[in-house]
Amino acid sequence: MTENRRRALAESYYELGETDKAETLYRGWLNLDPRWGWGWIGWADCYRFTRTERRDWSRCEQILREGLSIADVRDRADIADRLADACEEQGRGEEAAELRRQAKRNAETVEVSRSVSSVGKVLRQKTQVNIGGAGLPLSEMSNLATMMRETTAPITRQKVGGNEPCPCGSGRKFKKCCGA
Repeated sequence: MTENRRRALAESYYELGETDKAETLYRGWLNLDPRWGWGWIGWADCYRFTRTERRDWSRCEQILREGLSIADVRDRADIADRLADACEEQGRGEEAAELRRQAKRNAETVEVSRSVSSVGKVLRQKTQVNIGGAGLPLSEMSNLATMMRETTAPITRQKVGGNEPCPCGSGRKFKKCCGA
């Protein structure tokens, strides 16, 4: 929600003719979170989807390419797709087709990541599956299950004695804190 509101604010400044203010806002936000893919797209769209006298294809393309240069930018396929659209609209069809091929190749990935967090005395295990592109064919579901099993690590917790300091960091004995 915050990112969408930021985009709306900056796009409003741009449409009001305050291009420098929009540029400053996007640059500041993207310096804080360069992986914000839709930030790059929104910024570039200011120069693409505007009145014809203010349209600037080279600036649009420059912003999108800068976004694509970020190693782990989110929504990379969407950025590449926007760049392909911009190239296509300028009559560079072959370049657009190559960008779309690259985006499709990058989108056909499946990533499984796990994390364990501790909230007080409760351990929480989080599994995140990122499926790029148009989804995962049913024939690949068994491979996904295998991948998830391979990345699963058992949650282990060191046994704490009652008179030892509590692992939550309170400074009290375990038996009087989380062990109560």
